[in-house]
Amino acid sequence: MINFSLLGIARQHGGPVPAQQVAFFWAKKVGGAAGVKLLNKLGHADQALELACEQHAYEFAFDIARLLLKDKLPEVHYKYALHLEDERRYAEAEAEFLKAKKPRDAVLMYVQIKDWDRGMNIEREERFLY
Repeated sequence: MINFSLLGIARQHGGPVPAQQVAFFWAKKVGGAAGVKLLNKLGHADQALELACEQHAYEFAFDIARLLLKDKLPEVHYKYALHLEDERRYAEAEAEFLKAKKPRDAVLMYVQIKDWDRGMNIEREERFLY
């Protein structure tokens, strides 16, 4: 199992970025609340959140945001929505855009795929202006 000496070696010989990556993968392996607590103890929560989103490890990203970085939760929803849109999972992407408080992006997604009715429905439901 990864331990503090491996983290120290990464920090000493590789610098802060490899140390952050080791902390991320260690915490992800631990998983859940315990993994998030470990990240907090190591002081790498912000960097781990970014890395989790880059790695498409959204379940872990949501854990980090919910437990440590609540103000970043809409940002994680937004990044997840963009990922789902790329995967052509439009209904799920729409839900994530709305959780991120970005209804305009959900409408634009539907405009891009020429699904006018769904775009108009969001506009009516959210009652927002451009």
